[in-house]
Amino acid sequence: MKFIRLEIKNLASLDRPEGEVIEFEKGPLAGSTIFSIVGPTGSGKSTILDAICLALFNRTPRYPRAKNDRNQSIEIYGAKDKDENARLAPTDSRNILTRGKREGYSRLTFLANDGTLWRAEWTVRKNRIRFEQAQRSLYRITVKPDGTTVEEPADSNSIPTIIGLDYDQFLRTVVLAQGSFANFLTAKEDERYMLLEKLVGCDTMYSRISDEITQRKKTALTNLDSINARLSIHASNDLTDEELEQLQQSVNRLKEEADKNSQAIETTKKQLEWYDTDRHLDRDTLRLQQELDAALRRMEALKPTEERLQLHDLTTEAVKTYEVALHHRKSLANAQSLAERLAHDIEAEEKEREKAKEHLESSTRKMESAEQDLSDRTPRINRARVITGELSISRSNLKERLKYAADASQQVTAAKEAIDDNNARLKSLTMSMEQAESARRKLREMIEANNDRLTKELSEIDSRLSAATAKLKTADIAGLQKTAADAQGDINMLKEGIANRLRKEQTDATLLDDRKRHKELTGRMTEINSELNRLTPQIEQAEKSTATLRDDITLLRSADLQHQRSRLEDGKACPLCGSTHHPYAEHNALSPVIDHLSAELDARQMSLERLRERFGILGNESGRIEGETLQLEKRIAENLRIFEQIQGQWDVIVSQKPAWPDTSASLTAMLSSHEKALAEADRQLSDYNLLRQLADRLHAEKDRTTAAIMAHRAKAESDTAKSDEECYRLNTEIQTATERSASLQTSLAEKNMQYDAARKEVEKVKSEITATEARIREEIGDSDPEVLYRNLVKAVEEAKNEVSARTATLNEKLTKIELAKGGLTQTRNQISAESESIATAEQKLDTIIAGLNDNDSITGKIDRKTIDEISRWDDDWEKCRRETGLCRQTVTAAQATLAEKRNDKNRHLLLKPETDENSLQEQLDRLSAYSTDELDRTRLRIQSCMEARRQMGDMADELRRARENASDWTQISEAIGGDGKTLRKIAQTYTLRFLIAHANEEIRRFNRRYELMQVKDSLGIRVIDHDRADDIRDTTSLSGGETFIVSLGLALGLSALSSHGVSLANLFIDEGFGTLDPDSLATVIDALARLQSSRGKKVGVISHTDTMSERITTQIRIVRNGNSGSSHLEFHP
Repeated sequence: MKFIRLEIKNLASLDRPEGEVIEFEKGPLAGSTIFSIVGPTGSGKSTILDAICLALFNRTPRYPRAKNDRNQSIEIYGAKDKDENARLAPTDSRNILTRGKREGYSRLTFLANDGTLWRAEWTVRKNRIRFEQAQRSLYRITVKPDGTTVEEPADSNSIPTIIGLDYDQFLRTVVLAQGSFANFLTAKEDERYMLLEKLVGCDTMYSRISDEITQRKKTALTNLDSINARLSIHASNDLTDEELEQLQQSVNRLKEEADKNSQAIETTKKQLEWYDTDRHLDRDTLRLQQELDAALRRMEALKPTEERLQLHDLTTEAVKTYEVALHHRKSLANAQSLAERLAHDIEAEEKEREKAKEHLESSTRKMESAEQDLSDRTPRINRARVITGELSISRSNLKERLKYAADASQQVTAAKEAIDDNNARLKSLTMSMEQAESARRKLREMIEANNDRLTKELSEIDSRLSAATAKLKTADIAGLQKTAADAQGDINMLKEGIANRLRKEQTDATLLDDRKRHKELTGRMTEINSELNRLTPQIEQAEKSTATLRDDITLLRSADLQHQRSRLEDGKACPLCGSTHHPYAEHNALSPVIDHLSAELDARQMSLERLRERFGILGNESGRIEGETLQLEKRIAENLRIFEQIQGQWDVIVSQKPAWPDTSASLTAMLSSHEKALAEADRQLSDYNLLRQLADRLHAEKDRTTAAIMAHRAKAESDTAKSDEECYRLNTEIQTATERSASLQTSLAEKNMQYDAARKEVEKVKSEITATEARIREEIGDSDPEVLYRNLVKAVEEAKNEVSARTATLNEKLTKIELAKGGLTQTRNQISAESESIATAEQKLDTIIAGLNDNDSITGKIDRKTIDEISRWDDDWEKCRRETGLCRQTVTAAQATLAEKRNDKNRHLLLKPETDENSLQEQLDRLSAYSTDELDRTRLRIQSCMEARRQMGDMADELRRARENASDWTQISEAIGGDGKTLRKIAQTYTLRFLIAHANEEIRRFNRRYELMQVKDSLGIRVIDHDRADDIRDTTSLSGGETFIVSLGLALGLSALSSHGVSLANLFIDEGFGTLDPDSLATVIDALARLQSSRGKKVGVISHTDTMSERITTQIRIVRNGNSGSSHLEFHP
C-alpha cells in the first residue's frame, strides 16, 4: 500500500479556505526517503495522521469511537440546556471539525498492493446546531490510456480487505508510538503480558479463549449428564426376551379376533345398505312424478303465449309496411313545422336588417364630425408644439445657469479654505525639515559601526569553514555508502541463505523419518490384512453354528413342542418324524439334553466374541494405520514441494553469489566477517556525518552572517536613501507651498467675478420662460399639445371602428336571410315527396290486410287498427320460442326418467335380505362395541421396547465420545487455570519471542551495541550491551536515550510483525527523538532513511526537535496564522 495524495479541509486547526493538499509522490516529498512534520505544539501535526485514519477507518487514536453517543462521562444535575444536548461525546470523531465551520473532509488517494488506485473519503457536516452523521465513501480510480480517469463507487467497509489490515493493525504497522514500548520495558513482569496483549492487539482474544474453554467444559459435562439421563429413560422401557415373546403371542391372538369382528361388521353394513337404497328409490320416484306434473302445468300456462307468437309471425310484413307509412307521416309533419318556422325567421331577419342600416348611417355621420374637428385644430397644436420646444430649451438653460452659479459659489469657498490650509502646511513643513536633517547625521554614524562588526565575524567563519571543507573533500562518501549498502545486502542474503539451508536440512531429516515410518506402517498393514483374511471365514462359521444351536434350543423349549410330546403314545407314529418309539415323551426327559446344548451354546458364543473382539482390534488398528499412512503421504508430498521451493530460493542466491558454500554452518561462519565490514562502514559513515554536520553548521552560520551583512548593507542604503529622499521632499514641498500662496490669492479674485456673472444669467433666463408659457396658453389653453392631439386621433379611430363593426353586422343579416329562403324552398320539396310515399305505403298495406283476411288459420277480421295494436306489442319473441320448446323437452325427459326409475325399483325388490332392518341394526351395534384398546396397548409396549433397544445401541458410541470429551475439556480447563491467566502468560511468551527477534533486526540497523534477550520461558526482558563485554543489563538501568533506541526497535519490530506480509510504503513515527544525543540522532536518522532501500518505506517523522528540523531537510511545516488558533501547511525545500 502506498499513499499518493491527502486532501484536508477544516479539520482541527487546518482551516485554509481552499483546503490543504499533501502530494506524497510529487513535489518535495517525491524524491525523499525521509521527511519531517514540524511545527509548534498544538499547531496540527497529529491532525495529518488523524485525517489518514478517518478517511480509511472513521476512527483516530484521539477519537477511538465513532458512534453517536452523548457525554457519557459527565453527569448533569438538572435539566440540560440545548448546547449540552447538542454536544458530542468526547470520543466522537466529528469533534475534529474546525470550530465555526459547517463542513470538513479528509480524502486519501492510495495505491493498493494489487496495483489498483483508490480514494477513500470522510466527510462531516454541521447544521445550525447539530452534527450530521459522518459520511464515508470509497472510489476505485481507473486511468485510461489517454490519461483520463474513471471513478467507480465501492463499499467503504471493504477497505480492510483491500489494504490487508484492520484499524488496530494499521496503527501498529504505519503509526509507531515509542512511548507505549517505553512503558512496556519498565513495567512489572506480572503486568507486562497485559501490555503486550494491547500492543499486538490481542488483549481480549485469550480471555475469549479461556471463556470458550470453560463454556465447552460445561457443555461437555451437561451433554454427558443428558446422555446418561436419556439412557435411564430408555432402559426403563426395555423387556426380557420371555416378556417380549408373550406380548407377541397376545398380539397375534387379539389381531385374529379383531379381523373376524371386522368381517362380520362389513357383512351387516352391506345388508343394511339395501334398506337405505330402497328408501332412496321411493323418494326419487315421488320426486320425478312431481316434476312431470309441474312440466305439464307449465305447458298449459304457455298456450296463450304460443297463439300470440303465431299471430305475430303471420302479420310481420303488414306490421313493417304500417311502420313505414307511419314513419313517412312523422317526416311530413316535421317538414311542415320546419317550413312555418323558416318563414317566421325570414320576416324577423328583415326587420333586424333595417335597424342595422339605420345604426350604420348614424356612425358614419359621427366619424365625419370627428375627422373635421381633427383637421380644424391641428395647425394650433403644431404651433403649440414649436413653442413648447422653445420652453424646454429655456428651462434646460435655466438648470445649467443655476448649476454654474452654485459651482461658482462653492469654488469661492474652496479657494478661501485652500489659502488657510496652505499657510498651515508651510509652517509644518519648515519644522519637519529641521528634524530630518538631524536624523540623517545620526543614521550615517550607526551604519559605519555595524558594518565593521559584521565584516570581522564573517572573516572568522570563513577560516573555520575552509578547514572543514578540506577534510570533507578527502572523504569518499559515495564509496562508503556503497560499501555499507553492499555489506548490508550481503548480510541480508547470508541470513536468507542460512535460513534456507537450515530449512533444507530440517526438511531432509523429516523426509527420511517419514519414509522410514511409512515403510514400517506398510509392513504392519500387510500382516493385519493377512490375519483379517484368516479370521473372516472363522467368524462366519462360528456365527452359523451358534445360530443353528440357538434355534434347536428354542425349539426344544417351545410350548408347542411340549404339547406335541405330551400327545405321543408308544406304537403310534410321530406326526413330525414318523417314529413309533418316543424316548423323550416324558415331561422332564429333554432337560439334560437342553442343559448340555445350553452349555455348548455359551461356549460357542464366548469363542465367537473373542474372534469378533480380535477382528475389531485389528480393524481399528488397520484404520489408524491407513489414516497415519495417508497423513504421511501428504506430509511427504508437502515436504517435497517445500524442498523444491527451498532449492529454487537457494538457486536464486547462488546465481548472485556462486562462490558461497551450501551448508548453514559455513554460511554462519561467513556472517561475522560481513557484520564486521558493515560495522566499519557504519563507523566511517558516522565520522563523515559528524564532519558533515560541522560543515553544515558552519555553512549555515556563514550564510546567516553573509545574509546579515547583505541585509545590513541593503538596509543602510535603503535607510540613507529614505533619509535623503525625505529631506529633498520636504524642501521641495516648502518651495511649492510658498509659490502656491500667491496663486491662490489670484484664483480667489477670479472666482468672485465668475459668481457675479452667473447670477445675472439666471435672472435673464427666468424672464424668457415666463413669456414663452403665455404664448402656449394663447394657442391651446392649459392642455398639453401632445395629449390633445392623441385624444383627437383616438376619437377618429373609434368612430371608424364603429362604422366597420356595423357594416359587418348588416352584411351578416343579409347572409342569414338568403340562407333561410333557400332552406324554405328545400323543405317544401320534401313535403311533396313525403305525401307521395305515404300514399304508396297505405296502398300496399291494404293489399296485405286483404290477403291475411283470406287466411283460414287466423280467427277474426284483420284491419289497420289490428295491425296498429300488433305493432305496439313489445314481447321478447325469441324468448317465447325458447320457453315453449324447452317446456316440451322437459315433459318428454321427465316421462322417460320416471319410467327408468320404476324399473330400478322392481329390480331392487328382488335382492331384499331375509332379516329385517331393526335386527340387522342391533347386530351391527353389538359388533361395533368390540374394542381394540388391548391390542393397541400391547403393540405400543412392544414398539417402546424395540425403540429403547435401538436407541441404547445407537447411544453407546455417543456415550463413549461424551465421556472422552468431558474428560479432555476438564483437563484443559484445569491446565489453563480458572480465569485463563496462565494461558495468557504462556501465549505472550511466544509472542514476545517473535517480537524480540524482529526488534533485534531493526536495532542492528542503527546501533549494534544493544541486543534484546528474553528470559527463558518468561516475560522477562534484558539487554545485552556488546560495548561492555556483552554485559546483560536490566531494562531499568537504561538511560533515556538507550530506552528510546530499544523502544524504537520494538516499535519497528511490531510494525514488521503486524504487517502480515502486506507491503506498506509509508511509515510515521510520532515524537520521542528529544532524548537522543547528536551522534545517536544522526545514526537513527540514517537508519530510518535506509528503510526506503531495504524495506521500501518512506518515513515521516513528527517532532519539534530543532536538530531534527536541521538534519531532515524535506519538511512539512505547520505554520500558525498569527494568534487565531488556525494553521496552514508549507513544504520545504
